[in-house]
Amino acid sequence: MHESDTTGIVVPTQATRMRRRPVVPRRSEGVFEQLKQSLLSARIKPGERLYESGIAEQFGASRTPVREALMRLQEERLLERDGRAYVVRQMSYDDLLQLYEARECLECQTCIKAIAYLQQEDIERLQERIDHMAKMIRRRNVDEFNRLDSEFHLDIARISRNQVLYEMLTGVHERVTMIRNLFARNLPRLISANEEHQRILDAMARRNPEIAVAEMRAHLVTTHLASAFA
Repeated sequence: MHESDTTGIVVPTQATRMRRRPVVPRRSEGVFEQLKQSLLSARIKPGERLYESGIAEQFGASRTPVREALMRLQEERLLERDGRAYVVRQMSYDDLLQLYEARECLECQTCIKAIAYLQQEDIERLQERIDHMAKMIRRRNVDEFNRLDSEFHLDIARISRNQVLYEMLTGVHERVTMIRNLFARNLPRLISANEEHQRILDAMARRNPEIAVAEMRAHLVTTHLASAFA
């Protein structure tokens, strides 16, 4: 099934995402999802070596679904093959640069598109995100701030009513999540990031795409530099 909001953007449920992939054994899907979350959350660190036998024992599974899961993670460039082992990829500066370039293109375009469809209720929802992030800063809850940060950007993509842009940006934000978990963001950066969010929203609320895109681009440049030199 699909979940859809008032923007018309379809947010795939887990069942839908599974149907879109090639048919694989359910056990493989479960291993894949759990390993991927461990990688994105940085519970499994870059440089760590994973072996089919060890993963199979950990999940109480045979090697076949484990092998399929590891191969899919390799295809998504989260793992690299090194002999009999799979190694968690290190994030290079070039990786960060390519991610920034892709994110800049997508985020700026969604910003422009979203303004064309922006309703007062959308502005209020985005403002609630910003206010909630401010609360997380005061509570020093970095993990929840990071989650809300991505949701703020994905909310803008939903408002754009472009399903392809939304799905592409969702994939980019998976990588962004991993970087945030690898490189801890300090409190001053969280404060400045949320101030940047407010400036983006203010420009969108004024229906000024040029200023909104300029604010979005400045926000992403600062975010990229903070990650590159963490």
